[in-house]
Amino acid sequence: MDRASSDADVFTVLQRLEESLYLPETRFDQQYMDELLAPEFVEFGSSGRVWNRMQIIRTDPVEIAAKLPLPDLEIRLLGVEVALVTYRTEMGLDFATAANRSSVWRFYPDGKWRLVFHQATPTNRR
Repeated sequence: MDRASSDADVFTVLQRLEESLYLPETRFDQQYMDELLAPEFVEFGSSGRVWNRMQIIRTDPVEIAAKLPLPDLEIRLLGVEVALVTYRTEMGLDFATAANRSSVWRFYPDGKWRLVFHQATPTNRR
């Protein structure tokens, strides 16, 4: 990562990337997702299902009704090239389905952030 990059720049980039996962034009674009997900990507879904990279890339398009910007979004740099992003999602009819979410992003030598890990935990908190 360019050492001159400010924390604010990193926050803006990671917020945009994280929110792109909830936009149908990017979420269901296989080329976009192929570039976004790290080779070692794994997700623990809110259902308890474990997803690998190819399963996510090949997911059939469905309607996504998520509140954006993402509520309670926080970004913590864990090192120069690793960040933890946490937030809450409110999805579905009337945004009634909530989950606490965490993502681990890594900055790669080619100058791109890639998603390494994601977990969603259902919650009643809104």
